[in-house]
Amino acid sequence: MAAYIRQMTPLHAKIVNAENRLQKAQLGYLGGNVTEAKLDAVTRAFNEDVHAAYIGVKAIKPPDVLRGPHAAFVLTVKTEDVGSQQRLESTSRQMKTLRAQWRQEVTAQLRRAGLVVPLWVKTDRWIF
Repeated sequence: MAAYIRQMTPLHAKIVNAENRLQKAQLGYLGGNVTEAKLDAVTRAFNEDVHAAYIGVKAIKPPDVLRGPHAAFVLTVKTEDVGSQQRLESTSRQMKTLRAQWRQEVTAQLRRAGLVVPLWVKTDRWIF
């Protein structure tokens, strides 16, 4: 479990940081403080970061008890990687549910193993 969390932590951070930059640029664009060219550059960087995170998350071999929840988590990252904003909005409820199930199962397994549950596992910090 500890090795799994060590592998997942930097990938989660990569996605959250990319989401934060994208959200900030989108709000800035709507407010007239960010140019379209800058928004496009941030969007491209977001897509690259999320794709890299997807490849990384997909490559992780989870503990047997987390095979199903991890597969669901991979699906949510894949959806974010390939999805248009419109498609993401239409699937956001499903993605939230899948990630919530992942968080619950990982939290339960970490506690059973006597390990500390990292804050990022406990919180729903995603754009979805």
